[in-house]
Amino acid sequence: MKLHIKRDWIQKFDHKEKEVEYSAGTALGKNFILNAIEDPLYDFDWKYFPLQEMVKYGWIKATSKELRSQAVDIIKDFFSPLESKLPAEALCRSTFHENSSRVMDKYALFAWLTRILVKAKDESININKDPKTLTKDSLCQLAQLRRYKDGPIKAKEQLAKYGIILIVERHLPKTYLDGAAVLSEEGIPVVGITLRHNRVDNFWFTLQHELVHVWKHLKNKDESFVDDFDPKDANYNYDRCEIEANKYAKNALIPKSIWRRSEAYTLHTTEAVLALADELKIHPAIVAGRIRYENKQYTNFKDIIYKDNIRILFPDVIWE
Repeated sequence: MKLHIKRDWIQKFDHKEKEVEYSAGTALGKNFILNAIEDPLYDFDWKYFPLQEMVKYGWIKATSKELRSQAVDIIKDFFSPLESKLPAEALCRSTFHENSSRVMDKYALFAWLTRILVKAKDESININKDPKTLTKDSLCQLAQLRRYKDGPIKAKEQLAKYGIILIVERHLPKTYLDGAAVLSEEGIPVVGITLRHNRVDNFWFTLQHELVHVWKHLKNKDESFVDDFDPKDANYNYDRCEIEANKYAKNALIPKSIWRRSEAYTLHTTEAVLALADELKIHPAIVAGRIRYENKQYTNFKDIIYKDNIRILFPDVIWE
């Protein structure tokens, strides 16, 4: 991912910088960014924030004329609910763990992460201040909610008891996001899900995957896990955290011992999918999605995969 910030501008505010990296995961010194925000000649390229989409999604309110003439002030207002100035704190995150084979637009990614953190701040009063401890067993217990049509809502309520905030918000173009795990300014774990793919199996796998990041990998506010679960080629190099999160997520939704002895695993028929779903009391899309993923047969079982519109459970999000 590229940040459109000029080298001579960066060195203007931090003369100690001899070499500057622009790639994902770079730690940019907070002082020169904060100084630049106050400098009338700053060269941070505000046009790269996707303001038009942010207006369309209801994240900000502004006319086309205001977007052209007041972009900096609009962005300041957008970031103002957080303690940090503008995207400075986000830009200074030392580690971005990106699970994607595509280049994510950094400006759009920062805007989306800010959106879920702002929404999480509003919801923080509803979480348990003395939370339960997240464990492998609790992940499996949460996965039991997958049998209910309103399971995602029940999961949100249950996660609050564990001191975790679940936010659903649509993705911005060129982010390719399915989900993310971050810590709020108060150190509260926040799981964000985009429902980029309007599918039951996508929601539950993304939720379980991000919860494993919260449980096993997310240690401080200076890191974020962002995930794109679209198919990747055989040469894609998954890191240890992603391999571990995938493993726990799959087994929480369909235990390995049951999966390997099922006819759904061997036959790949609609009847076998429905039989295993009935046995486990889960939505058939979760079984069908597992078959599609493991066998790279992404055109199969469309009638099952797309049967239910899961987005309607989140009417506060502007989907269209």
